[in-house]
Amino acid sequence: MRQFTIRLTPSTPGFHSVDGAIAECRAVTRESFLHLNLLNDGTGVALYRLRGDADALKAVLADSEAVLSFDVFDATREQFHAHVHFEPDDPATALLTLADEHKLIIDTPLEFTGEGSLKLTLAGAQDRIRRAFAGLPESVTVWLERTGSTTRTEKRCGPPSPVASEKFWT
Repeated sequence: MRQFTIRLTPSTPGFHSVDGAIAECRAVTRESFLHLNLLNDGTGVALYRLRGDADALKAVLADSEAVLSFDVFDATREQFHAHVHFEPDDPATALLTLADEHKLIIDTPLEFTGEGSLKLTLAGAQDRIRRAFAGLPESVTVWLERTGSTTRTEKRCGPPSPVASEKFWT
């Protein structure tokens, strides 16, 4: 079993329409997804950790047609959480479907970087990871940051670099 720490960068703000609306809200900063999942009914749920103005986030979520329900909670002076039930779209749907189809484990939290990317660690059989990456949507750029086995022997890959699926994964 192998693990890969990668950085995903969507071509548009956010990984789905709701996430894009949150990303564009200047009063809120996305820190991480603590949970992200597609449900059997075809909808999605996300648990965010955020910073900033919780009331501004509530307004963004209330205005989004893709939000089915939400709860903003544990608001402190700067940090808070949001549970969002939403109608998913791409690239989030494609990414989560690939992880599910190839039986990959997504280690949480998934951390947002300052440039709108999402840093995450995947674990699974190397051939399954290779097949999953071959199916990534073109709307997402992938940067490999670290590889290793799940027994904690890791190898830094030097500065992050874009992953060329045919060259790297074969």
